[in-house]
Amino acid sequence: MGIHYGGTASTLENQLDGRVKTLHPNIHGGILARRDVEHHMEALNEHGIGEFGHLISLLFSKDGIENIDIGGPTMIRAAAKYLKRGQNDQQFRRKLAWKAFQHIAAYDSAVSEWLWKQTEGNRDAVADLENIMRGGE
Repeated sequence: MGIHYGGTASTLENQLDGRVKTLHPNIHGGILARRDVEHHMEALNEHGIGEFGHLISLLFSKDGIENIDIGGPTMIRAAAKYLKRGQNDQQFRRKLAWKAFQHIAAYDSAVSEWLWKQTEGNRDAVADLENIMRGGE
């Protein structure tokens, strides 16, 4: 199994200061393509897009609004939506998808809480965000 960093799969690492490297068809196509649908596989081959069998995504949790993770949660959502990689147990797949969406919901809530505290003038908000997200590591 090959391991690829998102920026290398998309060829966009330096565009917009790295803001769009994982928001790219080379990544999402490889995650969302259904292996049991022939025209999906043909499209991957036609465009030189590799398949993703597993996804590991570490969500940013510090340094304020510039580092709010957009691509990580998007990839996790995509992987959870089409979690069909060698596991035939439908209930097991649904449980993993539920856990993925639960983790993203916790991340979004932590970011929302951090932003709310910023509007109230609380300067300890960055530390609070790091502490909230540490529970998901």
